Amino acid sequence: MVNWRDRVVEMRRVPASELNANPKNWREHPPEQQRAMKGVLEEVGIAGALLARETPDGLELIDGHLRTEMNDATEWPVLILDVDENEADVLLASIDPIGAMAKTNTDALKALLGQIATDNADLGSLLEQLKTDLVPKEDDKYTRKIETPIYEPKGDKPEPEELYDNLKMLDLVRRIQEATERGPIQDFLMAAAHRHTRFNYDQIAEFYAHADSELQELMEESALVIIDFDKAVELGFVKLTKGFQEIWETDHAG
Repeated sequence: MVNWRDRVVEMRRVPASELNANPKNWREHPPEQQRAMKGVLEEVGIAGALLARETPDGLELIDGHLRTEMNDATEWPVLILDVDENEADVLLASIDPIGAMAKTNTDALKALLGQIATDNADLGSLLEQLKTDLVPKEDDKYTRKIETPIYEPKGDKPEPEELYDNLKMLDLVRRIQEATERGPIQDFLMAAAHRHTRFNYDQIAEFYAHADSELQELMEESALVIIDFDKAVELGFVKLTKGFQEIWETDHAG
């Protein structure tokens, strides 16, 4: 591990006008972020050093672009690092993403936010947004309401034809084939026709319990069963979770 003492040249107070923006800076700062940073600087002042390195053209920022944009007349504390261009690029590319990997302890953040008082409008707006973000979204509520069913064999493995009813779908397919020619319109109508297949979820659950792991995975990815709600969100089924709950409750009533 590199010793940080070997990398820090000095801490220096530098006017913002003498700091060069990094031409590789990839971060963009929307108005709401600018207002939030402005509020923090007005409330607390400068509470952290910028990072920069010496180049032939002067001091080049590695971290701290937004802060200098918010007040370009200020003299900033700058930590001058002895790093080459590649090492500066590593820091530039990784500081924010690594910070974003942190997970939120919701209770601790709620307690912290409840203790902060401010009359600054921009900072107050940021704090209120943080509180709002802690309120569960509707999809999260649906997810928490649903208890993942336990799939264990309760009887014999159902036959495939017992898992669904496709009579209406087949009738529509026949009529579509008679009324249209092969092509994009027929393909579109065929795709819609397959939506009329009715699934027997009790039998599907029993079939799943008897299936091997490869078939089970295919059934999960087809949303025929839900095992891991985090995975369901990842696969894009989150908007359907309330519907799955209603289907499950209907199919298992009594």
